[in-house]
Amino acid sequence: GGADDDRLAGDAGRDLLGGGTGRDQLDGGIGSDTLLGGAGSDMLRGGDGNDLLRGDGGNDRLHGGGDDDRLAGGDGRDMLSGGDGADRLKGQDDDDRLYGGDGNDSLAGGTGHDVLRGEAGDDLLTGGGARDLLSGGAGDDVLKGGDGNDRLRGGTGVDRLTGGDGADTFVFLRLEDSGLGDAADRITDFISGEDRIDLSDLADAFVFSEAGLTGTGPSVALDEGASHTRVQVDVDGDGAADMEIVVKHAIGLDADDFIF
Repeated sequence: GGADDDRLAGDAGRDLLGGGTGRDQLDGGIGSDTLLGGAGSDMLRGGDGNDLLRGDGGNDRLHGGGDDDRLAGGDGRDMLSGGDGADRLKGQDDDDRLYGGDGNDSLAGGTGHDVLRGEAGDDLLTGGGARDLLSGGAGDDVLKGGDGNDRLRGGTGVDRLTGGDGADTFVFLRLEDSGLGDAADRITDFISGEDRIDLSDLADAFVFSEAGLTGTGPSVALDEGASHTRVQVDVDGDGAADMEIVVKHAIGLDADDFIF
């Protein structure tokens, strides 16, 4: 491209497309392509093949398409979507939104207040240096908040949640967000009095019980081990746990560690 707003399309081979300055649209098509947005707010579509997409300057939109793609937003408030395949997404500077799509993806937010959604597959989400929102989606995911006051939601599957520095919130919106026994999510670095576990969407009102689940309504109880606490959540009030959450290296939690 050049200084104007360009539209560039590749063919079935291994293409190299560079937008230059301006608001450009780059479409790699079939094949393993390299798309470079340059300055300006650009739209990049990799298509089929193992593509490399770099937004560079501006508020860019990057879509990997099929196969295993690498996407890097660069400067600006970018949106990155991996699509099918095992993709690697890096938001880099500013406030970005990253969507893994299908496949086992790796998402890294970088600087800025980023939103990372793994969607389907066993994904690795890493927040970075500011206040981020991480949502694993379906699959057995690993979420790492990094610096800042982050919100982490594993979604379905057996997830491993690490808040990192800052006052982090571990969010459970539905019963499917964590299972029982070995199927329970694990929080690895909970700090009592700083981090919190948000159960407020599961029931209208919980009772925090130090004597086990009450059996008279929604309640939360703790089963403490030598080096961890198993949080038991009874939503329907029958006295049996509907969900469990394992909080590693944390003993002596109380009601203030939860959002009900």
